[in-house]
Amino acid sequence: MYSDSSMMNSAWDEYLPAEYRDHAMIPISFERFEEPGARAFKYLGYDGSMQCCFYRHQFTLTRAIMDEDESFGEEETYFEEVRAWRLRSGFWLCRTTIGGPAGGCRRRLSRSVYEIVPERPR
Repeated sequence: MYSDSSMMNSAWDEYLPAEYRDHAMIPISFERFEEPGARAFKYLGYDGSMQCCFYRHQFTLTRAIMDEDESFGEEETYFEEVRAWRLRSGFWLCRTTIGGPAGGCRRRLSRSVYEIVPERPR
């Protein structure tokens, strides 16, 4: 775990729908947790009262493959990203994106879903 002010410079509100911008709490500090070997990270953002108001996690699962040259590599089998913003009402707007394998030269297939939830994702 470590503090990370660079998240403020990047867009913590990226993917936050315009109709929710005035309802979302604004984080002023961040913590980042990382597990490079697992291709995973998590951000927590805190408002002026040090209450969590932003959440993001992302991870990728892979499997070993052998290509035509009989060289070993990795192929993505599953991807997940969750972003959540605490609203002034106390509820959370949560955006979940999941995806499957790229399938050779094709781009990763993924879909995103927004929902209002009563608690922060974990």
